[in-house]
Amino acid sequence: MGYYIYYLKPVLSLKNFKKKSVIHSISIYKNFRREQYGEKLLKESVKEMRLNGMSSI
Repeated sequence: MGYYIYYLKPVLSLKNFKKKSVIHSISIYKNFRREQYGEKLLKESVKEMRLNGMSSI
């Protein structure tokens, strides 16, 4: 149906090392557009990033 690509960007702070994620690309195949799959994919992506300890997205 689609895919997303994100990468980790380490951020140094005075206290510690934080993990920041940057969404590079998100795409839904043409036959599945306008059915809210993009929104669902983005929400699940953010949920996964949070579970992996990202401090910001």
